[in-house]
Amino acid sequence: MLRRQRETCPWEIQPSGPGLAGCGIIRLSSDRVNLPAVASCLHIHPENPQARLVDQAVDMANRGGLLVCPTDTCYALMCRIDARSAQERLRLIRQLDVQHDLSLIFSSLSQLSDYAKLDDRSFRLVRRLLPGPYTLVLPATRDVPRRLSSPQKRSIGVRIPGDPICQALLARLGEPLMGSTLQLPGMEFPLVDPDDICERTGNRVDLVLLGRPGRRECSTILDFCVWPPKVLRRGAGALKPLEDTGILL
Repeated sequence: MLRRQRETCPWEIQPSGPGLAGCGIIRLSSDRVNLPAVASCLHIHPENPQARLVDQAVDMANRGGLLVCPTDTCYALMCRIDARSAQERLRLIRQLDVQHDLSLIFSSLSQLSDYAKLDDRSFRLVRRLLPGPYTLVLPATRDVPRRLSSPQKRSIGVRIPGDPICQALLARLGEPLMGSTLQLPGMEFPLVDPDDICERTGNRVDLVLLGRPGRRECSTILDFCVWPPKVLRRGAGALKPLEDTGILL
């Protein structure tokens, strides 16, 4: 386990416009209690994650913390759905406005069904794709709060990554996390090297899980609100499993 030393400005990012100061003040809400000023960077086995380290990550998520975790594509920033302060920090790190949708990250299709609608035709296809390097845009159920879904289409972006560390975290937590690719402002590609990830994010988040190096290629995004599904972004997920649907490119 590695710990980074405290730095003078723990939330420093490069400004990109008015109101984004290099060392701004983060408003702390009640969901963030007694979190560390400097994150722990935990090197965890990429195939057989140690239960005690997974439990540390679960505890941090339950305390409203912001995590970095590997997926089967890029590393991602993740937090609980109800962790409003962590979501604010995530958007600040990525410099995303509130209109930018964050994905919901699930451990299984059964868990996903509480948040998204899937007819029989879509379910048969999704079962072939997930877990895997795909982000799916799906119609949201009525139980999904409006702040988690697109107000125009009532849709949400979902992922079920195949990475063992991510799977272990989600299974132990027992609920989905909200996430976004770990790609810092001004960078052409996401961060991939574990040591570099710890160096660049350890003073901005609360816990970093480090496994194998990440991929620069992000997930393939598919819109399942139409049929046949439409490709919104080509990425690591192959399109071949969708060829018989007449997929829209």
